[in-house]
Amino acid sequence: MREQYTLDDVEIERVVSKRLRNLNRRLASTPFRRISNALMSHIEARAVKKIIASKTFDLIHTFGYSPATAAAIKWSRKHRTPLILELVNPMPTPYQYLPGSRFFSKQDLGAQSAIVAISKELGDMCRSHGLTENVWTRPNPVDTELFTIASESRKSTAREKISSASSNEKLIVYVAKYSARKNHTFLLDVLAKLPDNYRLVLAGPPLTDRDLIPGLRADQVPYLNKRAEQLGVEKRVEISHGFVDMAEYLAAADVFCFPSKNEGMGTPLLESLTAGVPVIANAGESAFREHLVDGENGYLRELDPAAWAEAIIKASDISENARQKFATDTSDKYSTDRIDANYLKLMTALVNSNQGDQISVAQSLES
Repeated sequence: MREQYTLDDVEIERVVSKRLRNLNRRLASTPFRRISNALMSHIEARAVKKIIASKTFDLIHTFGYSPATAAAIKWSRKHRTPLILELVNPMPTPYQYLPGSRFFSKQDLGAQSAIVAISKELGDMCRSHGLTENVWTRPNPVDTELFTIASESRKSTAREKISSASSNEKLIVYVAKYSARKNHTFLLDVLAKLPDNYRLVLAGPPLTDRDLIPGLRADQVPYLNKRAEQLGVEKRVEISHGFVDMAEYLAAADVFCFPSKNEGMGTPLLESLTAGVPVIANAGESAFREHLVDGENGYLRELDPAAWAEAIIKASDISENARQKFATDTSDKYSTDRIDANYLKLMTALVNSNQGDQISVAQSLES
């Protein structure tokens, strides 16, 4: 149930009930799903609470939505420990309760806390719940040393490594986990609408037994090849799964596509722009609309294959000067160095706060 490992010299302890999660998955389409989900959530949360209780904290920082984060938030509120609550996926409320506990407890997310919303939509959602001063709306940062405009030699090397595209062909890239909402299949329909000199690379990690969401596991990814054959584009698409060096894929790309649905932000979008690669994205996602401007750094389109094909052709003709400009603009706003410096200011303000203090994000970041 507990796994320990080291990542970047940091000791990590992962708490998860594999048996219950597998049971929960098997019961997904039965009337017992809510019971198994509640059981799993409370058991995992109890294990996390036990670990937290054995340690001392100056600050608790949570990411996402899970039994572990719900337990950590509850602990921080009960013991008046400063909290940073990071919202990374679309959700109707910033409050996290374990199943069955919503009506028996009340969370105070105003005192000695800051909420980080990675999109304007999430920030607006927090404000609709009366949380304003302590909300910091910002996207995930971009490593500007890793993501830069590729030189011709670097681009050529990257293209040879990830595809068989020639120098005369346009290379479309999409990297994402093979979950259903990432919508990989849609791009095969788009490719069928494009001229023969356009090629497509699909890559990303497959789903594992731990995933409770619909999508493709490693043995199911070849389904995409069959779909490509049905569309007659199998010779123009290359599909792989597993670990992906995102910087290498962007160095090879002429255009990056993002047809994902229900997306909290989509860090690859900003990484693409920082690398000078124009992006075509789902116009239905508000997080994408925050960063893309038609004709300047890409295009927003509804999920219509013909419309996407037209946009990809236009995006591949965006000039080098324009690419350099939007790469610099994105880097200046969202670099890791800049956002990390602001995190330090915010954490310092929280750690130095007193019980009951209301944190102003704006004032903390100005200090």
